[in-house]
Amino acid sequence: MAYLRLVHEGKMLTDSTSGRASLTGIKQIVANLLQGDFLPLADKYRANQTIRPFGLDVFARESGLVKTGRSSSSLQLSPLGQKFYQTQDVEILLEAFETWTRQGDFDELSRVTGLKGQKSRTTLFTPSASRREPIIEALSWCPVGVWIDLDEFFRAIKIWRFDFAVEKAGYSSLYVGNKEYGALYSETYWPVVKGSYIKVILMEYLGSIGALDLLYTRPEEAKSAVSSPYSDEIFSLYDGLKYFRINPLGAYLLGQAGEYIPSRPAAASLFSVSADLIVTLTHSADLTPNNRRDLEQVAVPLGKDSYRLDTQRILTSLEEGQDLTYLAEFLSQRSSGPLPPSVLAWLERINQNSQAFSRGDLALFIKTKSPELLDLALADPVLGKICRAMDKKTLVIPASKEKAVRVRLKELEFLLQ
Repeated sequence: MAYLRLVHEGKMLTDSTSGRASLTGIKQIVANLLQGDFLPLADKYRANQTIRPFGLDVFARESGLVKTGRSSSSLQLSPLGQKFYQTQDVEILLEAFETWTRQGDFDELSRVTGLKGQKSRTTLFTPSASRREPIIEALSWCPVGVWIDLDEFFRAIKIWRFDFAVEKAGYSSLYVGNKEYGALYSETYWPVVKGSYIKVILMEYLGSIGALDLLYTRPEEAKSAVSSPYSDEIFSLYDGLKYFRINPLGAYLLGQAGEYIPSRPAAASLFSVSADLIVTLTHSADLTPNNRRDLEQVAVPLGKDSYRLDTQRILTSLEEGQDLTYLAEFLSQRSSGPLPPSVLAWLERINQNSQAFSRGDLALFIKTKSPELLDLALADPVLGKICRAMDKKTLVIPASKEKAVRVRLKELEFLLQ
């Protein structure tokens, strides 16, 4: 949700060169993640040196939750993303997850920086979705809530016949380190290429969206599938992944559970709400960025731990597409006690007032040369059913009826210009 909130607030920009999130945007994501990135980040780092922020950006784009904004460098929530942002409905996340699995075209193998030859003209890759799908299918066969050794999962993929092709050709142009001595053959190709690809999927995407729990070490401390005497660099950021566990969200997304039951209950109350619409934080240390975003959609800050429910603020949120039921449930669930009757009455008044006026069809104003022509139109059996008088020389009609008015005026030997 932190990523979608940043997109909603217009804080996510696209790098013109890579087409992915800019470094400024990546840093915004890092700052808003409760537990930061999986691995410690250097004081100065590049966008592609992150895991969770990079994965969240790619997943949101490839799953259809966000789309390019008015300019090529900006992002905005898609209708699907807007709906998920407002409701946090896991069914919407499931739809996005399935889109990413089957249609996403970003090649996760490009994230394995130690694998050379990927940009060679002789290297022809299979569609990334054709690799992603069997991995997801294999995960759906795994037990839920059990720590699974990564090497055991690799073996299971082969035994269960969920193996996949990475390259179209019968030979590989990929290599490690030096091209002359780093060629990959059958005994090394699978763990180096396919194994590394699977690690990216598990860690950067499923781990980042919260579908898997992960156990890992730093890549420089891990025993990599390959070691090259020609480079001191780590093979990939994901080398340290050792075990994973499918949690309740993962079970739901993988089709192993019919509903999502969080492994932990919702956090305890965060605030109290008084009869005079004052919200006082009681557990400010537990207030996450998303909690604060929800609170500030209905209230304005008064002081360090104090807010006031505000009609203009909540109307603005509804105007931007937020759901009143969601906001009311947030107040009710996070309050230390039942909402006072005056607050419930305020919410009901907001509900009624927000529906009191509705936008109708677009209208078209027609000017007449004289009041007599206006009277003629109103007296006509056809035009009289369509037109209404605004003043002595102005008619108003539904914009959708313009063609009918033109036809009838022409029959009466008039022309609408």
